[in-house]
Amino acid sequence: PPVSLSPAVVTEGVTFVPVAYFTDVLKENARYDLAEYTYIGGGDALVDGILRVYGKEGAGNFETAAALVEKPLTEDACAEMYADGVKRRDGVVQYALYSDALREASYAGLAESAFSTGVSSPWVESYEAERVGEHTYQIIKHMKTSAPGTLPDEVVTLTLARDGEYWEIEAIED
Repeated sequence: PPVSLSPAVVTEGVTFVPVAYFTDVLKENARYDLAEYTYIGGGDALVDGILRVYGKEGAGNFETAAALVEKPLTEDACAEMYADGVKRRDGVVQYALYSDALREASYAGLAESAFSTGVSSPWVESYEAERVGEHTYQIIKHMKTSAPGTLPDEVVTLTLARDGEYWEIEAIED
């Protein structure tokens, strides 16, 4: 939704302010995501949307945010979480699913984009996560643009590995 410029509202002792307050007034790195659910903060809380605010210090806070992402217990959940993170352009979720080696290799690029992945157009309209081998999944991204016509699907191959009781992404190939 568009950023509201309406004034703050106090409801039951909680002050609600527009996202623009964080970005325009406080000069914070803030992003509003419409989501059916969130992986951040534990549990399976259903939300209409979530406001993520990261401090002025830069990408260091993304490491903290990634640590709060619940790790998947199954390979299927890992592939699905990654694909959903790509669709929502949520680099924090993607990064949280990476192995230590993949995190090290991709941190600079993600930090440069403030952990927002993808572009405004074309975008991922939908996706399919398919197992194609042992610990290997293909994410088929169905792309969309505002221009007429169809775009070819984009395919990414994930190699997953177990890390204790959780699953993580060991490698990504375009």
